[in-house]
Amino acid sequence: MSRARDIVRRVVGVATLIRGIVRLSARNDTPANIEGAFDIADAALRLGWETLPLERLRSDPDAAAMMRGRYGVGLKYDHERLAAAPAGSLGRTLHDNLERGYDPDFYRRPLVDSDWQWASNRGRQIHDVLHIVTGFPPTVVGEIGVFAFLAGNLLDYGCLAIAVTAATTHLLLRPRSLGTDLAVFSRAFLHGAEVRPVLGVRFEDLLERSIFEVREQIGLPRHGLARGRLVSALTKRVPHLRSSSPSLASDIDPEVDPSSSDVSATLYPSAVASAAPMRQTFG
Repeated sequence: MSRARDIVRRVVGVATLIRGIVRLSARNDTPANIEGAFDIADAALRLGWETLPLERLRSDPDAAAMMRGRYGVGLKYDHERLAAAPAGSLGRTLHDNLERGYDPDFYRRPLVDSDWQWASNRGRQIHDVLHIVTGFPPTVVGEIGVFAFLAGNLLDYGCLAIAVTAATTHLLLRPRSLGTDLAVFSRAFLHGAEVRPVLGVRFEDLLERSIFEVREQIGLPRHGLARGRLVSALTKRVPHLRSSSPSLASDIDPEVDPSSSDVSATLYPSAVASAAPMRQTFG
């Protein structure tokens, strides 16, 4: 009976995965894109993809302690604290993004009755923070970067499937994006694999720290991962998967100056509002 139940669970998992891929690939349908990403994440549990991520989290003392204590469940952003954070800090930058209309409670909340459910919830909870910390903007290519980063960081097949699906769809629509997509994917994945599990970082305690300092504490380059030749492509406007605009199939229009050497300067202006003293502080 248990074998039959396992077969049913995996069949449902495959069906959920396929539905997620179809939804994530939908053209001009942002709500479907969002639900597709969640479907793929939910399919991971049914397919047994949680083993490697949980081993990775349990190997890190901080992540393991947070997972045991179900840290972060029910936490919400304190907008007053974010607004009061210093210019250039993680908290102020997050506040400015929320002021532009980003919804911090966009994500589908799973029941947190297991370690894997906690990990899924925590990953969704810090999604916007990871955009800021990695330097990948809230664009389609930026989403590829964030999910590839998590795939490498957690050895998570679900995040890998989301990144690959988004990259494939983007490539089919924009064949000339191949070089950029591959560069973003590979750089994000490799850097993710090199640093400690980010689900074990209490970002809530770092809101007053500068973005540069937070990155260095995690082990990332202080100017993020989106630098050099990637900036020109990443600073083109492709509406975010959670925006009200069309998503993966949307036209790419210039939004900011692609000549900037630091993508954070253009996508996250508050991060460099006091750039001169910050750059003196960090060399």
